[in-house]
Amino acid sequence: SADTATIVSDDAIRQRAYFLWEADGRPDGRGDHYWHLAHEEATRALAAETGTRTGKATKGKNPSEPPAEGKAGQKASKSKVKVKVAEEATKPKKNPKPRAAVQNKPAPKPQAARTNQQRPAATQVRHVSQSQRIAQSYPAGISCVPYVRQATGMAIRGNGGDWWHNAAGLYARGHTPEAGAILAFSRTGQMRSGHVAVVQEVISAREILIHHANWAGPGIRPGTIMQDVSVIDVSLRNDWSAVRVQVGRDQESLGRIYPIQGFIYDRHDDGYMRTASSPRPGGPVLANARSLRPEDVRGFEEVAQAPARSR
Repeated sequence: SADTATIVSDDAIRQRAYFLWEADGRPDGRGDHYWHLAHEEATRALAAETGTRTGKATKGKNPSEPPAEGKAGQKASKSKVKVKVAEEATKPKKNPKPRAAVQNKPAPKPQAARTNQQRPAATQVRHVSQSQRIAQSYPAGISCVPYVRQATGMAIRGNGGDWWHNAAGLYARGHTPEAGAILAFSRTGQMRSGHVAVVQEVISAREILIHHANWAGPGIRPGTIMQDVSVIDVSLRNDWSAVRVQVGRDQESLGRIYPIQGFIYDRHDDGYMRTASSPRPGGPVLANARSLRPEDVRGFEEVAQAPARSR
């Protein structure tokens, strides 16, 4: 097998080393230290992913039973088959059970488009039970960062507003929602540490459901874990650079507009680099962004509106 070190991209290591150096206050003369630190982190992440795949590939095999080798092994296998066939032929045959008449089943009815009220029960139980287990471990409440770490198993350092940059070189990033991905909120005046949440389900091109912790709202105690929270993309280009989040427990009520950095995926970094064409957090929004409701975008692939006037 190829050496793990040769698989890790130098660009990804360089980018990761830069962010580690910057997070520690840009100390002088420690370039080699941060390069080795970034290389070790990327190598561990890649090795863990490779080990998981290898374990799945060998699952179900019996290592204590060596395969037959050469012609001698093939002959032994054939003789065993012949003996088995002979034994089966001498056994008394049982009267076979009468086969039931085949009935023509009606064709299944086409399923209607799912909404957030029609999600599979298994999906709801999986996320609710996971959140309940974490909530039982933190009866006094939990903030968004440790909650997302436990819910996803993704080890990213810093406050929520740092996760997008600190994931560089470790985890893939992008601007398309996926179930299980982390939604990274930018810092704002009202949310100085940023915020992170987990994508629970993609409802449409402009609506997702998330589960997260410590999000303020009417009747919501600080540190509370919430599931089935509706988030609507109100960006002009449908690039998820700006969103509105459900207020309290009412899925039809949305709050202010929040800038979004992007989504962090639970797989190895694919060398994402921000370019001039990449969406800017809190970029242009729809003209009706502040009055948009979940039902306005539910079931549609895209909502095209004129750009909002400058604020």
